[in-house]
Amino acid sequence: MLNVSHPNASVFHQTVCCCFLPCYCSPVRWARIDFHVAPSQFSGVEAIISVLIDVWPGLIKGRKYGREILAAVVCLVLFIIGLPLLSQGGIYIFQLYNTYAASGISLLWLAMFESIAIGWVYGVDRFYDDIESMLGFRPHVYFKICYKYLIPGLTFGIFVFFCINNKPLVVDDYVYPWWANGIGWSMSLVSMCCVPIGFIYHLATNNWQLQRGGSLEELRDMEKKYASPEMVISTIDKQSALEAGSNIELSKMVSSEGLPMKMD
Repeated sequence: MLNVSHPNASVFHQTVCCCFLPCYCSPVRWARIDFHVAPSQFSGVEAIISVLIDVWPGLIKGRKYGREILAAVVCLVLFIIGLPLLSQGGIYIFQLYNTYAASGISLLWLAMFESIAIGWVYGVDRFYDDIESMLGFRPHVYFKICYKYLIPGLTFGIFVFFCINNKPLVVDDYVYPWWANGIGWSMSLVSMCCVPIGFIYHLATNNWQLQRGGSLEELRDMEKKYASPEMVISTIDKQSALEAGSNIELSKMVSSEGLPMKMD
């Protein structure tokens, strides 16, 4: 009998149950794979491809079937990385990824700082204004309380209890050694450290101020002036273009009133 706490227990029980089902259930099984499993894999692959193209656009620019070739290379690399999971000790590698890398404390850490960024840095009132401009109404005040108090408090409390009660990872009767848990924490810290490092970098490159491009009052005046998305034009981009001696005809981009016009 397989232990129900085993990470592969659900897959084992589902496989055994499907073996005794009538043959007419097999199309349902394949339909579940097509509509549930495959789309989740597509989203992960597309996320990786989008990041690579944004950072290195030359990978596909000017190349025939460049995106398709890049997608094939990404799938091949992911396939090679996943091969160790098919070995005898694959379930232990899977559980290490599942505990430290794919879920758990790293996602909790990011969710905590996302709520802090919305509730306290960007401003929950400004966030409500953005939602109202898109939906036409303001959400209930309950969500404002969640963004500012409930989510940061609960996630921070869970994080503290997790650190206090943290124990070596165990699968069945196997206790992971200290170096294996160290590898797991290293995988978690790769994404967790991006938040404080990115925050410090932003402050260092903006004269240790949270706002960018002027004071908070100037940003609010700019928001009022360019309230419509079709009217938004970056003053910083225009100034940079002038300083660089660009030959772009700004008269085609900006009308006599200073509003952008549609270009052919």
